[in-house]
Amino acid sequence: NLINNCKVSLANVKHIVLDEVDRLSRKTND
Repeated sequence: NLINNCKVSLANVKHIVLDEVDRLSRKTND
């Protein structure tokens, strides 16, 4: 269960990071 929670946390962090990168790249293109 603890390992599962870690996987979920990593997935959330990955999602947040990808969103940030996408937002920043758009800002740069603009």
